Amino acid sequence: MGFEPSKPEALLVRPSTERFIFTSIYPLGLGYLASSMERAGFSPFIADVGNRGYKRQDVFERVRANKPAVVGITCFSRDFARTRQFVEELDRHLPKDVPVVLGGPHPSALPELTLEQIPRADYLIVGEGEEALPLLTRIHHGMDDTPLDRVPGLVWKDNGRTRRNEIAWPQDLDSLAPVDWDLCDPRDYHGEYIAHGSKRSPAAILVTSRGCPYQCQFCSVHIVNGHRVRRHSVDYVMREFEILHKKYGFREVRVLDDNFTTQKSYVLEFCEELHRHQVRDGWDITLSLPIGVHLQTLDEEILDALKSVGVYELTVGVESGSARIQKAMKKNITPELVREKVQLIKDKGFATIGLFILGYPGETKEEMERTVRVSMDVPFDQAHFHTFIPFPGTPITMQLQAEGKLQEMRWEDIHFERFNYSYTDFSTGFLQWMRFKALAMFYFRPRQFWRFVTKFKSLGQMRFITQKALEYM
Repeated sequence: MGFEPSKPEALLVRPSTERFIFTSIYPLGLGYLASSMERAGFSPFIADVGNRGYKRQDVFERVRANKPAVVGITCFSRDFARTRQFVEELDRHLPKDVPVVLGGPHPSALPELTLEQIPRADYLIVGEGEEALPLLTRIHHGMDDTPLDRVPGLVWKDNGRTRRNEIAWPQDLDSLAPVDWDLCDPRDYHGEYIAHGSKRSPAAILVTSRGCPYQCQFCSVHIVNGHRVRRHSVDYVMREFEILHKKYGFREVRVLDDNFTTQKSYVLEFCEELHRHQVRDGWDITLSLPIGVHLQTLDEEILDALKSVGVYELTVGVESGSARIQKAMKKNITPELVREKVQLIKDKGFATIGLFILGYPGETKEEMERTVRVSMDVPFDQAHFHTFIPFPGTPITMQLQAEGKLQEMRWEDIHFERFNYSYTDFSTGFLQWMRFKALAMFYFRPRQFWRFVTKFKSLGQMRFITQKALEYM
């Protein structure tokens, strides 16, 4: 079952997800996987369907022409139907001895069901795949005699029985192969448009850590990355900043950590080092944090450090204006803390974006209205009102299932801006009206509307955001 080429191809695919704004950014997870496959002796190719002009038919033609050693596919719950259809179509072009391996949040949360619903998938990898995928591919093709039960996070069928290995998250992130940006040019993406856009353009994305220590009941990030925070060293991240700036011309790096500010000493060291490069070496590149940071981690020293390296905006997860709902969510914050910390952020000169969830299980009309009032009373520059989604594998979803309240879902109906299901005493139509009302009350105030409109830095950015907004309706 060997291969003629000295470096057989590893085909890594993100199926078509063009409806969703967050998948219009660089596929960083596949970038890490590609580098790990390259280090293991394979020739990786990233097929990002729906982006960079790449189409499904291009994948099928490549499969017929090259016969890859493995096809790795990433899958989010909202993309599950499209992923299943893609694999079914792929199967008509792919030799049977080429393994299909699925990974990502959905297979990690529902491995047995995923194997059942996508029978052409030979293996699943739960958690992170940089160590597992190269080893699995070598084992499958007789290039390594390690037994399958030694592959971390592997799930597979063995004589009709589903077998599952323990997850072993890599602890030393610096030991992983760094992203080879040449394999998938980051300049082809719209990272500066995410979360309403960056201040400077062009903007790249990066992660400095994996894992989140918090226990938010609705959040699924721990399923792939775990609760223990693991970090790249500051030196490692500075090398990535330098490459993105000097080789590719980026002027802003948008760090997509689950929570960048969990470790104060790291933040201070990071900002000191980046500021040194900005001043001493003339780096014309700044840091931004478009993903929510936990309010409890913020103090004057951290905010001053972030300000010194060009951070201009902070996104914070508030979720609710009700102390009862915040407690049910295990947010570990209160409405009083929100007011105190957001005022501190504003006093330090940052713009502030608040993240809110409407329709949380058991939430009353009065509590939703309180959430809207908090968004307006606290000095937020922007507010994002999202629908409650029972993501598989989250504590609240398991609670709903145990109580017999979890509705049968079509994964393609998962939508951050549209209520397709209700876990309250109200109809989806009422919840949709509450969200529209929240947006109207927040943004149809002269100062807020002007701030929103003037954030657009180009006609291209405005067209992109408008197009994506229309796709959500």
